[in-house]
Amino acid sequence: MDELIDIIAFLSERERQRFIQFQQTRNQRGDTKNTELFRLLCKKSYANLDTIIYGKPAKNSLYALTKRLKDSLIEFVAIRNFEEESSEEMYILRGLLAARVFFEQRLFSLAIKTLRKAEKEAATLDAYALLCEIYHTKVQYLNHYPFETYNNTITTYRKYVLALQQEHQINMLCAQVAMVSEEHDVAPFAWLQKERQLKFDETITYKGYFLMLKQVYRVGEKNRQFNEAHHWITTFFSAVNRKKESITKHRYYYSRILLLVAISHFRNKTFETSLSLLSQLEEVLKTMLLPGSQNLRQQLQQYRALNYLYSGAIEKSVAVLSEIDKSTPEAMLIRVLVFFQQEQFEKAYRELLQLNRPRTYYLKIFGSAWVLQKELMEILLLMEKDLLDPLASRLKSFRRKHRNTLKIMGESRAFVFLSLAEKWYDNPSIATSEEFLQKIEGSFEWRSLEEEDLFAISFYAWLKSKTLQQPIYQTTLELIQGDATH
Repeated sequence: MDELIDIIAFLSERERQRFIQFQQTRNQRGDTKNTELFRLLCKKSYANLDTIIYGKPAKNSLYALTKRLKDSLIEFVAIRNFEEESSEEMYILRGLLAARVFFEQRLFSLAIKTLRKAEKEAATLDAYALLCEIYHTKVQYLNHYPFETYNNTITTYRKYVLALQQEHQINMLCAQVAMVSEEHDVAPFAWLQKERQLKFDETITYKGYFLMLKQVYRVGEKNRQFNEAHHWITTFFSAVNRKKESITKHRYYYSRILLLVAISHFRNKTFETSLSLLSQLEEVLKTMLLPGSQNLRQQLQQYRALNYLYSGAIEKSVAVLSEIDKSTPEAMLIRVLVFFQQEQFEKAYRELLQLNRPRTYYLKIFGSAWVLQKELMEILLLMEKDLLDPLASRLKSFRRKHRNTLKIMGESRAFVFLSLAEKWYDNPSIATSEEFLQKIEGSFEWRSLEEEDLFAISFYAWLKSKTLQQPIYQTTLELIQGDATH
């Protein structure tokens, strides 16, 4: 059931409606129980499903129904992505197969025209795997080409083989970076610096650069090394911008590259550049409906709201958040953060309570850093609302569940922060004492402002605001701008 719920969670409302239509065309014997189960799960109705659907307890029947629905959803997702993301490559593949049939039937003129058209389309897309297959066929029947020379054909063929090998190499490089990041005694970006097998130039495809950017960002996020990751991300993006070919046929990967680079600039506090890149992404999305466009637009607006928040334009942040899908967990947590910065603690807490899925679900979908932020925010809100019983439970749970994670991330400072927060909660009057101020100043090992994590600054600003007796948001902005001492 958890896997089924996970699949439904990432479907947009439009995709859910399309799945219902897809399901109804495949239902046999008028059986609509699978559609009924799907609608209930979309409404997050998880209790007594067998009784609701069958009118009596029927665990075995529900299990079988759940399996059929999951299989149907997997098929739907596969078909939709196959149709939307691979239509051009499938068109090329059909041309290649048709050309091979024509060659076998000795319709050489038609075969050559068909294969040439497939080659032109594949070259436009940098589809090197298909180009290698096309040239494999071309070489096989080269004696039937009236104006082609052997040397020119083989030279082009070898070029495409090398390009395909480079794609494989990029894939392996990304895997190596990910594996090295698991070894805590090895710096993944130092290792990448030594990797000289690849030339980061225009011969690498948009897809290749996207894969590298995504992997580098993931490693930086996991190890809280946003500044080091940003160096590589901007290096790769400069290479992308040096590519001479048009992005028209590469919008799918280029749009995702723009989003990743914009996020990296946000995490490194270069907010104006991040907002500019998000505006570029918005223009790309306007020109053509791409697979996953709805999700991209949602992320675009979420990071636009975050950029406004941390650059001092909180009113703009609130305005952007009011226009996006409010049901996604990412949007909910951002609203919690905005309410918290405005010291609207009751609103923030009510919003946080809506994030009521199991902790394992959020870990699987969003990762440990996201869950860490959510649970720290909950602890601070419980302190502000003076809810002692749940606070004690959350503190105990946080220390038990996050000890190893924080150690791996190099963020054990969170426990120091919580200890100081508890001291303030037990005795708020100490906040302005010189002793408590010195304890705060001396307890944290701060990174440089360029390297410090934005969200770590946000939490620290809450505690700092108690000592300065000023608004949280003012303190947050001062810390980000370097106007307040650590």
